[in-house]
Amino acid sequence: MGNTKKRRDIEIYENYWKFTAAHLDITGTKYILSITSQYPYL
Repeated sequence: MGNTKKRRDIEIYENYWKFTAAHLDITGTKYILSITSQYPYL
């Protein structure tokens, strides 16, 4: 059961980022990149 919830959480997380990325402008993209470059292991 635990694995099912984990998988569901991952799907929600991935869908969230796809949705967010689809609505980002250039400034938003640069902001995200600046964060991910500071925290490459997230």
